Amino acid sequence: DQARMAPVPSHVAVIMDGNGRWAKLRGLPRTAGHSRGADAVRRCVEAAVELGVGYLTLFGFSAENWKRSPTEIEDLMGLLRRYLQAGVDDLSPAKDADILIVLGGPIGVYELDRYQFLKSEFVVIETVMGRGKPVVGICLGAQLIAAVLGARVYAAREKEIGWGLVGLTPDGRK
Repeated sequence: DQARMAPVPSHVAVIMDGNGRWAKLRGLPRTAGHSRGADAVRRCVEAAVELGVGYLTLFGFSAENWKRSPTEIEDLMGLLRRYLQAGVDDLSPAKDADILIVLGGPIGVYELDRYQFLKSEFVVIETVMGRGKPVVGICLGAQLIAAVLGARVYAAREKEIGWGLVGLTPDGRK
C-alpha cells in the first residue's frame, strides 16, 4: 500500500524483456513465455488505469528481435494480431473508451503521406487524451502519443521494426 501513497507519474515506460528466459528457466517453450508476457501487459495496463497513470508506453520489439527464429517472430506478431487491424476497422468507438491501447507495425508516425489511416488514429488519441483517459502506446502507438503531445518524431538511421511497406486489404481501402 506504500505505492498507493507515492505520487503517481503521468507517464510510465516499460521495456518488455525476459519472457523467453522466464520460460526457459521453467522448461517451457519460449512461446509460453511470450504468452505470459502478454498477460503481464494486461496486468500492467490494469494497474496503470487503477493508479491513474496517464500514459503507458510499452517497448515490445526492437531491431535486435529480428535476429530470432522466423517461428518465434511469427508467434510474437501473432500476439499483436489479436487487436484491431490498422486501416480496416472503424476506430470511432475507441473515442469513448476508458482506456485506449494503440499498437504499431513496421511504419513510422512521420509517414502520414503513405499511410493515411494514421490521421484517424491521431484524432482518436487526441479525443481520448482530451477526455483525460489513459492511452497505452506500443511501438508506433508510442510515436503517435508523442506526436499528439507535440514532440518531433522522425526517422532514425536504422528502422527499429520491419523493413517493408504495409498494404491495406480491400476493406481498408474503402
